[in-house]
Order: sequence, then C-alpha cells, then structure tokens
Amino acid sequence: MGLYGYCIMIKVLYDFLKKHNIDLNNQTVCIGISTGVDSTVLLDCLIKLKSNINYNIVLCHVNHQKRKQSELEEEYIKDFSVKNNLTLEVLHLDLTQIEDDNFQSAARIKRLEFFNNVMNKYNSKYLFLAHHLNDDIETSLMHIIRGSNLQGYSGMKDIVYNNDNKIILRPFLSILKDKIVQYAIDNNIKYFEDESNLSDCYTRNRVRHHLIPLLFQENPNFSNQFIEFKETLLNSYDIVCNNRDKFIADNVSINNSIIEFNIIEFNKLTEFMKTEIIFKLLKQYNLSKKNVSEIIKYISSNKANLIIDYKNITFSKQYDRVVFKKIDKTKKIDKINNKKVNIIIDNVGDYDINDKYYLEVKEYFEEDYKNNQINLTNLNIIWYNSSNFPFVLRNRINGDKIKINNGTKKVKDLLIDEKIPVEDRDNLLMISKDDEIINIFGVKKSSTLLNTKNNNILISLREKK
Repeated sequence: MGLYGYCIMIKVLYDFLKKHNIDLNNQTVCIGISTGVDSTVLLDCLIKLKSNINYNIVLCHVNHQKRKQSELEEEYIKDFSVKNNLTLEVLHLDLTQIEDDNFQSAARIKRLEFFNNVMNKYNSKYLFLAHHLNDDIETSLMHIIRGSNLQGYSGMKDIVYNNDNKIILRPFLSILKDKIVQYAIDNNIKYFEDESNLSDCYTRNRVRHHLIPLLFQENPNFSNQFIEFKETLLNSYDIVCNNRDKFIADNVSINNSIIEFNIIEFNKLTEFMKTEIIFKLLKQYNLSKKNVSEIIKYISSNKANLIIDYKNITFSKQYDRVVFKKIDKTKKIDKINNKKVNIIIDNVGDYDINDKYYLEVKEYFEEDYKNNQINLTNLNIIWYNSSNFPFVLRNRINGDKIKINNGTKKVKDLLIDEKIPVEDRDNLLMISKDDEIINIFGVKKSSTLLNTKNNNILISLREKK
C-alpha cells in the first residue's frame, strides 16, 4: 500500500516533516506515549510511515501512579512494544507529596526531564508529542485566563528547537481531536481513556468541558478562526521581537553576568515594549510578571538610586543607568562576613586591608619628587607628612565631611554628586585625620592636602596581584 493509501493522518505527518525539512532516515526518534487516543494514533502513524522511511522508535511512557488503571496501561504498552519490536522506557512518577493544585505543573517538569534523559540515552534528536488543535486552543485560553505575552496567548508551537540540539515535534497541532478519534475507530486501534480527564478539578479540564464547547456552539468553524488568530499573534510577535532585539543591540551592554542600559532611552518606550525587553534580558532568571512590572516602575520613578535583590539577580538604579548583576552566592557570604575597615596607620610599611587591597606607606621626600615626579592627580596616591602620624584608614561613617576649595562638604553629598553607585559607597576607603577626611581613594582629595608642607611619605592604595 502506498504512503497515502492509509488515510489523511499519515499524509498530515508526512507533510509536516517535509514542511520543516526533517529527515528521519536512519534516525532514532522518541515518542511520548500515554496509551490515550492521541499518542496511540501518532504511534500508529509513525509505525506505518516506517514502511517508507527507515528509523527506530523509542517509546517513552510515564506512569503517574494516580489511578488504578495506570497499571493496566503500563502492562499494555509493555506488551505492545514487545509484539512490535519497539524499545520502551518507563518512568514511575511519585508525586504523592505534591498538592493537587501543583500536580500538573510538577508532573510536566518531571516528564520533560524524563524525555530528555531518554533522548540522551539513545542519542535521539527528535521527540514526537501528540498535542492536537484542541490542546492548542485550550492552552491559548488558559494563558488568556492567567495572563501571558503574545507568544503565550498564541498557544503551542508545532516545532520547538532546544539549545542542546533536541527538537520537539507536534505534527497533529493543526488537527482537531475528533479526526484523531475517528482514525482510531476506522483502524481498530486500542486505546485507554484517562479518567482524570473527566474531572473538573483542573483548569484545563474546565476549559475543555465548558468553555470550548460554547465557542464551537457560537461558531462551528471556530478552529479556523483560532488558527487565523494564532497566525496574527505570531506575526505581531515577530515584529515586537525585531523591535525588542534592535533596542537591546543598540542600547544594552551585556558583559558576562552584568547587564546595563540607559534609563532615558528606556523610558521613551511603551510599557508593553519595556516589559518585553526586561523579560528577554532576564529570561534565565525566571522572574514573575509582577517582578518585571515592579522593576519597570522603579526605573520610571524619580528615585536616583535603588538596590533590590530578585531571586538570583540584583537590580540597581544608578542615576541614568540600570544595572542587573547575577548574585554570586559565595561573594554574598563574603560580604556578610566582611568586616569594616578601620586601620591605624602610625609608621611606614605595608598594611593589609582585605583579599583585594593593601596600603603602601613609604618614605618619599622632595628630592624623590624632583627626580621622579609622581602624578599627584592620581586619586589613589597621597603625598603627605609623617608628622601627621597616626591617622586612620577606614570606611565611610555618618557625618563624614571633606574640605573642598570653597568650604566643607558632607561626604554623602559628594558621593551623590560624583554619581558613585549606592552599593559601592560603604566600601570606599578613605584616610581620616582627627575626624577630617583627607582623601577618598578613587574619588576625591581634600583641599587640606594642598597646604601640607615638608611632605616625606607616599601613601598608595595597591591592588594585590
């Protein structure tokens, strides 16, 4: 019998593979098989297609162990695999400790992990799943009910390319379930009905049993309208993605785990585009829509400086810049254990500060300066007088002041003017003499240094190698 002699379902599968340029010849393919009508029909089609294309099939069956019937289903698929000379992998899922409200989500994650492991075991590139058009409509409606983005509202993808060179295929996504059921009847295919699909405990079932029938009652051709709706959303999403990615390319700096962009340019965008950009930039951190909305609100606020931790990333607003940094848990522990710097400097020598820096204090006279002039504008070097021993190397404390050309200024206000990020201010190192700040390393020197005479020591902040 020729390829199209079986029925339209085989042609749907064949055309799907042709459309996406998928060559199964000499491949090993996996299929998620539940023994329900959808996956059983898909398996039947894959087996029949083997008469035209040479490939191996690995069955992936998950026993959720929530129903007594699941044991019969497992025995059936085991017997079927033996009779048809097919490889079978079975996962027994124990989610008895998980609340019913979370069961479907947790089970889905476990199933995908299982599928991935089986594909690795057999070096399989393709995973076939039997989702159909009714499933797609259900998914779209559920996302509308719960909230999502344009891509989520459009439902499922018929083909998903993963980063690890694995591809998920849904060849029946354009087919209504009644056609699948009719194929099973016409070809005397045995399948099992999942009793849990009859319960209204789950949102998906309520959508399936009550909402979708109303839509088809209003419009018997609703499936065609949904496909048009889906295509419109996906085309719109492509435009959004292009604009989103252009903004990121033109305005966002991504260096390792640090993401930065300019607030002024970001605030010119619509709220919708802002949301899409933040979701894309922070996708790997799995922030909720509430988190993203809060971040956008903070970016648009009048507050000049903010630092907030979200899961594994820190959001900071630094004047005209937004910075996201991945939280290094080891550094977080170091920060907790890190002691404030307060070191008395009373002689020449090297003073250990922390794992990164030390302070070098050495003799350096007028003659040395004439022979080898140092750059006194270097904010990490001070030419000072040893008669001022002892002085203190420390971090900032409330009330600190520093002398500038036209008077005295609070260190806090100076750091704001210099746009020093909030997260860095308390870690700055400074020299204090009799409660007066002489130098803030890397930021500002006191005007007092201009009036010191007979300088004979050079104080340098050094980075450890």
